[in-house]
Amino acid sequence: MNNIGSKCHVYCYRYAEPVAFSKDGLRAATASNDGTAIVWDLATEQPILTLTGHNGVIFNVDFS
Repeated sequence: MNNIGSKCHVYCYRYAEPVAFSKDGLRAATASNDGTAIVWDLATEQPILTLTGHNGVIFNVDFS
């Protein structure tokens, strides 16, 4: 697995943001207190999907 710290840019404000990693290790998902969740491509270190519309803090993310 890649060095997680260099691949996933997580910014924390008042709490640690939830992070989940895909089983294949190619993607990460982060959640934020602004109601967004982002899926990251760990190879490019770029967001590939931003999910919006949740009202409030997202406390958990996961891959299925």
